[in-house]
Amino acid sequence: MKISLLLLAVFYFAVSLSSHAAGNFTKIHESFVVLQNLRPGISEEGDIVAASRDTLFVGNDSDLSVVEIDLSSENYRFGDANLSQSIHIRNGREIVFLAFKDDPSCSDFAGVYRRLVFSPLITPLLEGCRGGGSASDSPRYYIDMSSNGAVVVPSFFGLIMIGPSTGPLANPLDGTRIRYSTVGRVAVNDSEQIALQSETGGARRILFFSDSEDLTDFSTIATFSIANNPIVAVNNSGAIIFSINDNFTSRIGGIETSFQPGVYLSEPTAVVDERSLTVIADNSGDFCYFGAVTINDSGHYAFSAQLRSEITSRCSSDSGMDGVFNGDNPIEDIIVASGNEDLESHQFFDSVTLGYLNNRDELSFITSYSEPLVSPTYVWKANMTDAYRSPSLLSRFFILLAEIWQYLINWFNYIFS
Repeated sequence: MKISLLLLAVFYFAVSLSSHAAGNFTKIHESFVVLQNLRPGISEEGDIVAASRDTLFVGNDSDLSVVEIDLSSENYRFGDANLSQSIHIRNGREIVFLAFKDDPSCSDFAGVYRRLVFSPLITPLLEGCRGGGSASDSPRYYIDMSSNGAVVVPSFFGLIMIGPSTGPLANPLDGTRIRYSTVGRVAVNDSEQIALQSETGGARRILFFSDSEDLTDFSTIATFSIANNPIVAVNNSGAIIFSINDNFTSRIGGIETSFQPGVYLSEPTAVVDERSLTVIADNSGDFCYFGAVTINDSGHYAFSAQLRSEITSRCSSDSGMDGVFNGDNPIEDIIVASGNEDLESHQFFDSVTLGYLNNRDELSFITSYSEPLVSPTYVWKANMTDAYRSPSLLSRFFILLAEIWQYLINWFNYIFS
């Protein structure tokens, strides 16, 4: 089945007439300078943070309430394409961010820093020259912060640095300096349990550390062979959601089992060191590429994805995401997709950047649009409470109509192809 973006738009118009809307959207900020690739953070209180090259934007209710924090005078800057997971905010408007900083003795100086919105003080948590002798203790590209302020940062040469948002960050096994090669995306929960992508034993794996004090003891969630960088998230129950765009294997019930690209949920079981693995969506249908993922403590989750082209059955050459979803049906499980009039001038956006989902089922995201008459970047908050309820009978009726329409289109294409 090949679904078109036009079909999604028509479905959104129909479902908006019913009581089951995909989300209640609030535009937090619109801008010509907000970086589209940086995932916007969100706190449990609903504050959202986004960034331009040298400024942080923090807001909750509307564009009128946004606070701008100019970091240019201190020479901090964002903008590297790898820094898609580099800003986070928690209650009390405490921000932790990864940024580059001008340094006369180093051309690649980077650090992880803490700042309160209404305080000018910036606290370095971890910084250094990534090309110098201290590179092992300077940050790589990604960071994560839990709701209670636990921060995890892979260092440039594979050390896992962890600690409170007030600092300091350290490697728990500082004496042995355990290193994991090419550490990628990371996630941490309030208990300092860590999920991350790394390379060990000549293979790339998704690892889960149930005790941050012992980084030699971990569970392998997935194993894959090529240069892929899955995106991971973990909640306070230890449930891990991850997206991967490569075939992989996972040990289920003692048997090494193969899986295809998709979004998966790994959860603890009653058996010690044994975890379940559930497919949320894969690339056997309309989804062809998977982006960011997020999960909260209720087990509610969301992911961004690209849909197959109606003409070529392949992903578009553009790397932007077509929408945000919470299941394997791109019609029924829509959170954000083109055609939703609640997105105002970005109703037919070019791409969407998924942020994070808090425990109030509030979701942060960014839409990007190349229409010259409007700001190219909007920062949003969605109230997702209704999206995680069962759809109404009227919604199900419109969903059925949309699926029948798609079936007729596919039948017509088959007959006349």
